Amino acid sequence: MSQSDVTMLQNQLNDLIQIAKSNEQKQLNFQQYELSLLNSSGLESLLRLILKEHKQRFRLTEVTLLLLDLLTGVNSRRFFEQQISEEFSRAVRNTAPLACLFVDLDHFKRINDSYGHQTGDLVLKQIAQLLNDSLRQGDVLARYGSEEFVILLVDVNQQVAAEIAERMRRLVAETHFNALDGQAMHMTLSIGIATLNPGYATTIKRLLQSADQAVYEAKLSGRNQIRISTDS
Repeated sequence: MSQSDVTMLQNQLNDLIQIAKSNEQKQLNFQQYELSLLNSSGLESLLRLILKEHKQRFRLTEVTLLLLDLLTGVNSRRFFEQQISEEFSRAVRNTAPLACLFVDLDHFKRINDSYGHQTGDLVLKQIAQLLNDSLRQGDVLARYGSEEFVILLVDVNQQVAAEIAERMRRLVAETHFNALDGQAMHMTLSIGIATLNPGYATTIKRLLQSADQAVYEAKLSGRNQIRISTDS
């Protein structure tokens, strides 16, 4: 068998990994592709060895792909939903505070419309990094929607959460962003805060709804500001 045949097969399998990464569900049915490749190539023995190796690698990376947002590199919404359940239970059990922040990029659609989606993706990555750098080890940052992030601040009360949120808001507002063509851009954040306070009866759903409502109020009030939920 020639080296070119081996290279071709490796490239085919690497393409499958890329398809898995770009697929919205981040899942890939290897059996269908295996049958397709075997039927078309006739190189069963080599393919079975290569597929075995890649299947094992994919099983290990599939979990990672599900828990990470591939664009920004921060946690995914699925990871956040797992983590908030754990942290909420721990906070209730230990009568400890827990803060939830919804962070929304102001007028992000204008960035995509004016400069293109590649610039929009670049801005998302940069802001994700700025947010992540502002947090302590143990805090949780995740991409929650297209231009929305969510943050869990462990053992943090309302006052401290507001200080952290304001620091992040100011950091982004003072950062200089550039489009791919070099044009300067200005970005701001609206942030909603909800807190679980010791002795206050609430649920995960209510906590998330309160933070979401608070960020909505921040945007209605002019954007580039923080709002604290009145339910906190």
